[in-house]
Amino acid sequence: MTALWALRVGDLVLSTGTTTLVSDRAPVDDRRPGPRARDARSMPIPKRSSRSQAARAAGAPDPPGRVRVTGRVDVQPGLDGDEFAYLSAFCESRRWDRAGGPYAVPSNPLAECLDVTVVVDAFVRPAVGQPSLTCAWLPAESGLALVPRAVVASADEVVAWLVYLRSHFLGTPSPAAAGRPGVPRLHRHELTGAVAIADGDSGSLDALLVGDGKLTRVRLHPPVTDRRSA
Repeated sequence: MTALWALRVGDLVLSTGTTTLVSDRAPVDDRRPGPRARDARSMPIPKRSSRSQAARAAGAPDPPGRVRVTGRVDVQPGLDGDEFAYLSAFCESRRWDRAGGPYAVPSNPLAECLDVTVVVDAFVRPAVGQPSLTCAWLPAESGLALVPRAVVASADEVVAWLVYLRSHFLGTPSPAAAGRPGVPRLHRHELTGAVAIADGDSGSLDALLVGDGKLTRVRLHPPVTDRRSA
């Protein structure tokens, strides 16, 4: 039987059993996306690591702790140049507890680990209010979508990070990050799409559906452990 669950975060409501998610929706901003900053480039999506032919032939599960995600969430209107450049740096950088606050981004996300002034204790601690050290989503090169990283630590992180990006940057009339130092002017965007989340350890398969101001997680296949204990 298909199971539904949900969680309330800000203006999102997800409830166990029946799913009714509501949002204080605002008029859709129908402005056309502006030109993307030419010098802003998003990190390539990590390639999926493949299992051996023998493991695939035997139907063996993926390595423990490997959660694979595929799909996309469209962003309308598309990100303008400033939004794209900022969100690319935000999503690609390690989201540790910087002195500059949770919205601070480094000038070079890939070289930040070489900075000898970084405080180790803070470097291994997620920024306040952020789900983990690695954002599970990246802006697409076109600026017209968010795409999930191919491999993440957990299915919950995929959901939590999308909720965070929506409420802090993209999908509300008054995003939490608006007006903060270093954050560009933010526009309201409509998010629509779907992703599949497969847990290689438990065998579970979920779908994350996004649209009409709602975010819904649907269980398509139960964990193997649940079936064995039934």
